[in-house]
Amino acid sequence: MGTIVPRQRKEGGTAYMAKIILKRDKKVINRESRTFETHKRAKEWIRDREAELAKPGAIERASKTVHTLADAIERYTTESRKQIGKTKEQVLHTLLSHPLAARPCLDIIAAMPRKHAEIFPYCADTISSNFTRACAFLGIEDLHFHDLRHDGTSRLFEMGWNIPHVAAVTGHRSWQSLKRYTHLRQSGDKYAGWKWLEIVSQPPQQRRPKPVLYSVGS
Repeated sequence: MGTIVPRQRKEGGTAYMAKIILKRDKKVINRESRTFETHKRAKEWIRDREAELAKPGAIERASKTVHTLADAIERYTTESRKQIGKTKEQVLHTLLSHPLAARPCLDIIAAMPRKHAEIFPYCADTISSNFTRACAFLGIEDLHFHDLRHDGTSRLFEMGWNIPHVAAVTGHRSWQSLKRYTHLRQSGDKYAGWKWLEIVSQPPQQRRPKPVLYSVGS
């Protein structure tokens, strides 16, 4: 039997997430969820969907449904136990309007270069810790990993990009928040000609320094 979970929206009001979980021999064979504006609509969806799934072969057909990136984003935003930050919410909203959102998730995963079993073999805490240690080693004070986002946004404006194009990259929904970047004095690509650009742009496995050969007696 389906369940309905009320969820408080950040902007106010309540949304209702309808969930259906079907089990066979104590194993989950189908799991579905959708979010509605009213409790009545959520209840109606559960009633109609359970009636559909009760038909012969319906569960097997549902298990073969192609799930797109948009489906994954919707499920993440409705089922996430953690409060989604403003920046992440803006990025997810931008992704939903991108053609990539209509592609099947499995196709996207298959197109990604992988060397590990995990799809994303990274840990946010590890990246942040390594960045902090690198700053300490180089003697850089008061620099945080998120500051790179600010620097990248400034660089796009310096290169002559307009607000809509920059917003498509940064994920900002409100152009008002990007106006503070439009009064920069510098113009052009400040990294053009930087001797380290080619090195830091290479994949990690290609950054290994070449061995230095010494002749006998040197």
